[in-house]
Amino acid sequence: MEKKDAIRSTESLRRLKQSINYMNDILSGLLEASRIEMGVSTVKVNSLYINRFCRDIIEQHRKNIEEINLKFDFNTNLTDQHILKTDQRLLERILRNLLSNAIKYTKKGGIRFRIKQKKNVCKISIVDTGPGISKSIRKKIFKEFSQGPINNQYNGGRGVGLGLSIAQRLASRIGATITLKSQEAIGSIFSVLLPPAEVTSNLIISKDIESDLITEVLPQITLTETSSNIIFL
Repeated sequence: MEKKDAIRSTESLRRLKQSINYMNDILSGLLEASRIEMGVSTVKVNSLYINRFCRDIIEQHRKNIEEINLKFDFNTNLTDQHILKTDQRLLERILRNLLSNAIKYTKKGGIRFRIKQKKNVCKISIVDTGPGISKSIRKKIFKEFSQGPINNQYNGGRGVGLGLSIAQRLASRIGATITLKSQEAIGSIFSVLLPPAEVTSNLIISKDIESDLITEVLPQITLTETSSNIIFL
């Protein structure tokens, strides 16, 4: 009985921590969107190494992913020399929101963080094997206070219905678009469509951006057999 109580307490603490992190991301995004719309803050376009930038975001969420035993991998068709010109802080908030959602609602299977550039679009996608989203919900998912159906078998139940609407508002400020593909009982793909990244050999990263990037070597991401873990829609 004591062992079961300990396991139950550990799970409760994990979910509480996850909920706190999720709400922090939402509140930070809401504050940022409000500051921009009020003219207090402005969009600042920087040049950033897109692969390194995304790995940094992954590292911030790695512990949460490992705690719930989800498989995870990072896939990109860009080189580490590709740069993207955008507002770093806004893009980071958007991707953190999408990744937090995937972690929150995925109980089994895995998550893939994917960068794919084709023609004139750089697409950054979060692929998950969560419960999926019904067609009726997909039509209004980006509206404020829009929530998916309660499903107790997945982590956290309902959200507050603000995260995706905030992400969409921030995306519009940097000239990006968020798209969704989903199938119930299979999973979802949220993608951020941006202008293409370019290779610039003589790029000088600003000190502000450099200070925000991870300075130590990232742990190697163990790739898994995607055909059995991640379903691509």
